[in-house]
Amino acid sequence: MHVSLAENASRLRHPDDRTTYPSGEEFRDLQGLVLHWHSPLSRDDRPKLLTSPYETTLQIAACQHPDLAVAAFDSFINVDPRGAVHLEDWLRELPRRFFDALPRRESGCHSFLETIGRIRLERAGIRGVHQVLIDGVGRVDLVLAGRIVIEWDGREFHDTPDAHEHDRWRDAMLAIRGYRVLRFTYRMVMDDWYAVEGAIRSALAES
Repeated sequence: MHVSLAENASRLRHPDDRTTYPSGEEFRDLQGLVLHWHSPLSRDDRPKLLTSPYETTLQIAACQHPDLAVAAFDSFINVDPRGAVHLEDWLRELPRRFFDALPRRESGCHSFLETIGRIRLERAGIRGVHQVLIDGVGRVDLVLAGRIVIEWDGREFHDTPDAHEHDRWRDAMLAIRGYRVLRFTYRMVMDDWYAVEGAIRSALAES
């Protein structure tokens, strides 16, 4: 959990011993908390108990790995496009080193895994079209070179017998229409990216 504090917050007390004052790192060890002091708290629209979307955006960008930050921003754009209308303006308020480190944002990505896959493929010089609607099948996550379908299979929507059956049915319908389907799990994307990129490059070379 990340907790936002006033810039002048000090002498934070130990949860079990009110006479001691742990450091930020000690709070992380004690409670699993990450404390933020550098929030832009002077904005008039800041709620007292929750960070605003503006403040949360800047904290994520400054705290998280750039790829993970953009995964959160892509989700924000997808889930709340009206709320995210000023996202790029907020990000431009970041110190240049944080802003320049952020990968491209993409409104078409509908999941964390899809964003991470997109970012890594783009770094490898591979780009496609996201969330493509295919007649008789529905939307697919990514289409490369017009005929290669990439599906990013996170556990949330693909880890049940019914979901497995439906995914295989979609694969068959895509094959009938002349598409080649490659599916990659969360673990493959996060831990075995070399296999993901290798399989995609091989499919592109054969297309």
